[in-house]
Amino acid sequence: AAGFHRPPASHRVRARLDADGFISDWWHALSSSHVLFTNAAVPPWMQRLTDLIGDDGTARGQHPPYGFTRQRRSLTLTRLPIATGPWRGLGAGPNVLAIESAMDAAAQAAGQDPVEFRLRHLARAETGPHLQSPARLAAVLRRVAERSAAVPLAPGAARGVACGVYKGLSVAAAVAEVVVDREAIRVTRLWCSHDCGAIIDARGVRAQVEGNLVWSLGLVLSDELPTPGGRPQVERFGAYALPRIGQMPHLDIDLVASEAAPSGAGETAIVAGAGAVFNAIVGATG
Repeated sequence: AAGFHRPPASHRVRARLDADGFISDWWHALSSSHVLFTNAAVPPWMQRLTDLIGDDGTARGQHPPYGFTRQRRSLTLTRLPIATGPWRGLGAGPNVLAIESAMDAAAQAAGQDPVEFRLRHLARAETGPHLQSPARLAAVLRRVAERSAAVPLAPGAARGVACGVYKGLSVAAAVAEVVVDREAIRVTRLWCSHDCGAIIDARGVRAQVEGNLVWSLGLVLSDELPTPGGRPQVERFGAYALPRIGQMPHLDIDLVASEAAPSGAGETAIVAGAGAVFNAIVGATG
């Protein structure tokens, strides 16, 4: 009841395809609440000042890594009656989920394979603070696609793919296998290729990737926080709808060996796992 919570987010993405099957125009409108400039980090008088400059935590990950001819991003912030703050991945989890679901929809409209569609747009990507190496992102996307393709599709299952970059440096890509029936949505397998530069402690990195994939499942399947009257209805973690051990899929995690400088593994994989799960559900249900 007294904690800081991940703010809800609403997204609208508009995209236009040109005659060659590339996205020529992209507009991602995001509406959410504050993540960094809250009581979790700054005093009330400073919060009022930051209303004028936005919130980089809320907008994290909203800049797509792909090469579009023209793009526009907008952010609308609304202060809520409950305390919001930084949870795993900050805004990057929901923002990249929105981007990657839109990329799949655009690939379908273009009649292209979703992996090849992403690779074509990464080949046109420009480097910048949002993405220092398009080639590294393309490499993990190819790796995870190849690794998952080597495993036969389970009966009645569908697969989805997604990829992303965290804070411009570390990159990840994921493929999810999902079975949807009348009883439940079951994620049966989840592959993830992850490049965070040179790895100092492989067991630690693997544990962080696993944790991010758990949050990815929750982001799509279970996360919610009813707040009637501005008070959280769930007041203890035991009642919060985190994914349970019985809901965990088989995880296949591929850590890329690299000589690049370490660039962080704490929150990267959430930019790939959620989109892969969502796109698999769309593939299974239409």
